[in-house]
Amino acid sequence: MISGPLGRRSPGSAPSCAPALTISSPPFSWPVGLVQQIAFWQIDDDHAIEHGEDDDTLARRHDEAHALYASVLKADPGNAAARAGVTTLNAWAGATGVLGKAAPFSYYELIMESGSGSFSHSEHVIATDLDEVRWACSWLVAPMVAEAEKPPFGLDLDLFTYSDGRLDSVVHLGRHFHTDGTLDWAAAEIPPLTGDPLPLGHPVRLGHYGYYCDWG
Repeated sequence: MISGPLGRRSPGSAPSCAPALTISSPPFSWPVGLVQQIAFWQIDDDHAIEHGEDDDTLARRHDEAHALYASVLKADPGNAAARAGVTTLNAWAGATGVLGKAAPFSYYELIMESGSGSFSHSEHVIATDLDEVRWACSWLVAPMVAEAEKPPFGLDLDLFTYSDGRLDSVVHLGRHFHTDGTLDWAAAEIPPLTGDPLPLGHPVRLGHYGYYCDWG
């Protein structure tokens, strides 16, 4: 397991990413984790099968997550995070493929992209705290820096700031690397968030507060 401010990863990942459990507190931690696992194992069918995942295991995750969200909505029918969570769950599971409106909250999205030829790989972190972003950034780039040993490190690293659900600014963090692979955060002008911060457990498009990845 890899632990830190954004939660923990499960083992058995490839390439360098795995189903994440977010830091969301109950009642959202388990349904969010289940949705993220469904998303992860749907990236590559062959990889899923190698790790014992198939339509049946994904269906069980879907049913469990749906039941957890339903229990929240039974107690609090107007819970916006749970309602949006069900919509995202159904989109990932292929039941609708349709997402609701953009979450009207403010947050940062850190995206690291790498690849060569026809292969691409991206890792995303969604957070509302810059300390979490800095920690996640160091965690994401460490394997790439260790492999390359010196610039260029073979990656694109960008931080997107969203205000009230709308893209507000983009900071190209990859331009601020020191030669040792650390970032010059003082040189990166990152705006503070305005508006209501994204609540834990509330999805953003097909992602959630925390970590997710994609490749192909």
